[in-house]
Amino acid sequence: LTNDCEQRWNRMFVLACLEKITEWGWDENDACQDYVLEMLISHMIRAEMFAEAARYLSDKKFVLARVKVFGCENATKRQIYDCEKLYELLERNHLVAEFNLDSRAIMIRAYGILGALLNSTSVANNPEEQRLCFIESGRAHYALGFSLAEKRCWIAAIAHWESSQEILISALGMVEFIAGILYNIGAAYAEINNFEKALASLKECLRIRGAIHG
Repeated sequence: LTNDCEQRWNRMFVLACLEKITEWGWDENDACQDYVLEMLISHMIRAEMFAEAARYLSDKKFVLARVKVFGCENATKRQIYDCEKLYELLERNHLVAEFNLDSRAIMIRAYGILGALLNSTSVANNPEEQRLCFIESGRAHYALGFSLAEKRCWIAAIAHWESSQEILISALGMVEFIAGILYNIGAAYAEINNFEKALASLKECLRIRGAIHG
């Protein structure tokens, strides 16, 4: 009974939010809107509105609002938390077939939307701020790739790690962290039996570490 009441309460909360969302510009400094941006997906999951949660995780306007309000790093953390929670519930409770949802495809699509927005919104007014934006964006792509790799979504993970590598090289140069990304890319290519690209990534990883440490 308690679980049923909680589910219905969350459903009513979500429906009330969805009525208001179309009126919101997401540009105002509004605590109510900030709460909805952060917690709406969690309430959808508690209400077992899984299809709606999947849709909003890939809704460009909603995800962009998260990036603008919370910044790249915190928006990415929230996107990962929500996607992993949805994935966990769908897989653990064998709900994929019941709700006709592909948990991996949801995650790949949601991270792809966020990744594209990270690339397009990393713009600042001066070179140092721009460099910091690139670092934050590169770290966000790395985190998205790591989350995907944990679910064995290797191709999507590689794409985010390659974006992370490219962005961070432009901001930091050839540092140790770049070598670590290349190692991950090489390991992921090995998982999909693309040994030629795996070897190339691992050789580049060793070259960078050799140049750094001598």
